Amino acid sequence: MRLFHILQPISAMRVVPCIIAMIVFGATLAALPLAIRHLFPDEYDEAMAQDRRAANSRGDTVAEYDRSCGFGVFDQSIVLQLAGAEKLTTLAKFQNLHYAYPKFHWINDNNLNVELGSVRGLSSLRGKAGNIRISYTYTMADKVQ
Repeated sequence: MRLFHILQPISAMRVVPCIIAMIVFGATLAALPLAIRHLFPDEYDEAMAQDRRAANSRGDTVAEYDRSCGFGVFDQSIVLQLAGAEKLTTLAKFQNLHYAYPKFHWINDNNLNVELGSVRGLSSLRGKAGNIRISYTYTMADKVQ
C-alpha cells in the first residue's frame, strides 16, 4: 500500500510533459545530421570568377578561382584554361588578396602578366603553361599576428 501511495502523485500532468520532452529530444537528434551537413557541406562551390578573368585573342582564359563552402572562401588561386581545353592549370595560390586584385594583362598571346597587389601568402607560382609565359607582380604584406 505504501508503494501505491508513493506512485500515486505521478499523474498524467507529469507524464505528458515528459513525453513531449522526449519527442522534442528525438526530433532534435533526428535533425542534427541535417544541421551538421548544412554547416559542413560535402560539396563546395568552385568557379572561375566572372568579373576577374581575361582572355587573349586565341581564347586562352586566365581567371581568379575560388573554392568555398558554408564558412566562406578557403582556397583562392589563379587558373589558366587554354583555348579548347577542359582542364584548368593552376598558376598560383594565394591568401588574403586585397580588393580589386588580381589584375590580368595579356602582353600578347604568349605572354601574360598577373598583378596580385599585396598578398599575405603565396605559393605554386608557375612561370609557364603550354606556350604561354607568365610573370607576376606583387608585394608581400605583413603577417597579422
